[in-house]
Amino acid sequence: MENNEGKVEGTLKGDQFSATLNLKTNTNYYFIFYATNELGTTYSTSINRRTSTVKPGPDDNPFPNL
Repeated sequence: MENNEGKVEGTLKGDQFSATLNLKTNTNYYFIFYATNELGTTYSTSINRRTSTVKPGPDDNPFPNL
């Protein structure tokens, strides 16, 4: 099994998060989000998404409900 850990940085404005991801087609991705402030760090539960067999476009969003 291939495990490529990486860090994605994005921008949070209010309740909107944006980041640029270069995703491969037909691939499972696992995401854990975290936030750090003066009170400490908190982590989300793991989110698993698989990209389609069609190459993702710039407007594709793997998390439409976030």
